[in-house]
Amino acid sequence: MTFLSPVYFWAFLALVPLLGIYFFKVRPRRVQTTALFLWMQIYEEKRRTSLFRRLRDVFSLLLMVIAFAAVALALTGPEVSSDERADLLLIVDHSVSMGAGGRKSSLNQAKAKAREVIRGLRGNQQAAVVTVATNLRFQTHLTDHPRVLLDAIDRVSPSTLPLSLDALSGLEQFEDDGSAHRVVLITDNVARNEDLPSGMEVMRVGVSDGNVGIVAADMQILPTRERALGLYFQLASTFEESRTFDVIVRRARDGVIGKLIEVSVESGINEPEFFTLIDGEAGAWELELDLEDTLSADNHAWLVAQQPAPVRVQIAVEDRYFFEKAVRAFEGQNRLVLVNQSPDVVVSMAATPDASSSLVFQPDGASPWWQRLGDDLEQVVPKILVKDHPVLRHVDVSSWSFRGARNLRAPDGALVLVESDLGVPLVYVAREADRVAVVVNMDPVASEFYFSAWFPVLIQGVATTLSARGEALASSYAAGGFVTLPGGDVGSPAKVSFPSGRYAEDDGQVLGPLTEFGFHRVVLPKQEWDFGVSMFERDETLLGLGHEVSSEKVRHLASGSPIAWWLTVLAMVVLVVESVLYHRRKVG
Repeated sequence: MTFLSPVYFWAFLALVPLLGIYFFKVRPRRVQTTALFLWMQIYEEKRRTSLFRRLRDVFSLLLMVIAFAAVALALTGPEVSSDERADLLLIVDHSVSMGAGGRKSSLNQAKAKAREVIRGLRGNQQAAVVTVATNLRFQTHLTDHPRVLLDAIDRVSPSTLPLSLDALSGLEQFEDDGSAHRVVLITDNVARNEDLPSGMEVMRVGVSDGNVGIVAADMQILPTRERALGLYFQLASTFEESRTFDVIVRRARDGVIGKLIEVSVESGINEPEFFTLIDGEAGAWELELDLEDTLSADNHAWLVAQQPAPVRVQIAVEDRYFFEKAVRAFEGQNRLVLVNQSPDVVVSMAATPDASSSLVFQPDGASPWWQRLGDDLEQVVPKILVKDHPVLRHVDVSSWSFRGARNLRAPDGALVLVESDLGVPLVYVAREADRVAVVVNMDPVASEFYFSAWFPVLIQGVATTLSARGEALASSYAAGGFVTLPGGDVGSPAKVSFPSGRYAEDDGQVLGPLTEFGFHRVVLPKQEWDFGVSMFERDETLLGLGHEVSSEKVRHLASGSPIAWWLTVLAMVVLVVESVLYHRRKVG
């Protein structure tokens, strides 16, 4: 046993005056009386009960000694085994798997352990409560106030996000910087010790019931068959024996079942399943496992079979032949379509079309899309500034000659994608109010660009990018992931509606992290996209079972009420007993 405050052993000296009080006898006072025979009767009665009285006084003394000793020992701070008196960073995993199991969930177990640790803190020790799923979130900063820490633990609720070990990176500094901090993670068995930061201690919790879940799924329109959808999904199980159940494929808009699939799953990760939905229509679909298990979140998947509308392209040039050929090259893929009115994108040469989105070759004359238009450049060496931009993603700009390029200046705020070795913009994206244009500073005839394979590819890339249909969204994304918005870098802010009913406006190119299961809708100026968000996390579905994990590793950590607390309670109980005995002596 160790004592945190051995200096308080001096408190045991209080027993000396206590013993003195009990053994101190008061000399009787002589008093003359005229009736001695009356006092002799009382004297005889007291002599017969003197032994009992002496025993009662000794028992009372013993109780008071126990009470004094308990208080004095409590002041010394005794502990059965040593605990490192270091400030504590207590991390509670509240990822989606921690909420499995109802009242007996891993999260409730983790919170109970955390409360025990908080109750075991001493006055010279501080702690902070932190939650982790895909990122760390401090519920409290370092404090030695138990009530604040316990309230923070009570506020912890299960998340829909998976556990990301990357969120724990950087916590090695608590050990490496020589500080006295200890980092303790309370989690289910979803992480191996070697995957955790060095020095981190782990408390294991978890439910042992079996679980089956969807770890991957996709749905797409089949180009080889009319009105048919291709469905893919993969299941994982922690049950030791095989399980057979139905997978329900349901149309989201009206709940009509499109397919009922009987599957059998084995323990661990199962092989992918592929199916075809005849007469399946594009849109939102739900995938549901018809069984009861530990975790319900991974029994559903929300999928959207994407079918974006083709981009309506208008050609506003006199010699339309090569431009029409370029557009028709992508008509068969339902990507582009030629129109004469209500276009999504207008392609022109020299002139500035009155359109919300346009592609302009060979700048000439006055235009809001360029400034200080000068003479032709004699020799051009292109320099790519933004290699991964959607406009240039599928073309080889280094092979273009850029003959007929003019010495010009791009408008303020324009995004220059390609410039010459002298800094003259060659390909750039410009904006004016609610209009946007991609300018290609070259003469396609002099450059013989019409005969290049990159000519139709460039038109297709610009048209789909400006109309926010460059890259179709996936049918579903994993919770905690991010979505790259089509056309998010050239369009207006996107309006996003979430499954919970809330709305948000996002002016960036990337939406996330995604925190809600279900169908999301992104509204862009020229396109609306739906996509699903599902769990899709193997480690969460497996609940730490079915793959190698290490055992709990945590150095001794005091928990529960300290010995000093129980000693204080003992002292109070003894004093209550002694007060009852004293009252009975006084009355009797």
